Amino acid sequence: MYSRKLWHFGMTAFVVVMLMALSISHIFSSDAKWEQASAKGLQQKISLGLEQIYWQWQNEGRPSEILYRPENAVQAVIIKLREDGKPDFALSDDNCRKFLNWFVQDVSLDQFVNVRVEGSQDPQKTGDSAQANQRACSYTMANQSFAYDLKDAQLRSE
Repeated sequence: MYSRKLWHFGMTAFVVVMLMALSISHIFSSDAKWEQASAKGLQQKISLGLEQIYWQWQNEGRPSEILYRPENAVQAVIIKLREDGKPDFALSDDNCRKFLNWFVQDVSLDQFVNVRVEGSQDPQKTGDSAQANQRACSYTMANQSFAYDLKDAQLRSE
């Protein structure tokens, strides 16, 4: 009778240890999936923020700048807008980071998102061909890339 209880205890312990091992390996193997979901969430948050900026611009009588404060934001930001209600800023690494921080105000974001500029940063150098040159802020997170095109003010997946 004593060995029977010991056998049941041993089998129960074995099953519990196996379940723990499987769950831990599953949790740590899915880090890439969580990062990819975070990248898609970031892109959706920016897209939603751009819509909010446009409609705030409409509601405030189409001013040249608005005071934008997304949900759960620590501080509001002043955003200059073009005549069509799209954000207006010069193309640079710093401005592309500021653009991202309009929607996600988290200092640790720089560790996870790679920001780079596509196209000419100085339209004066390229003359008339500046319009033909694609100008965008490109963001990469968890091997997923998307870009904000300054000319048509749209997000695009890469």
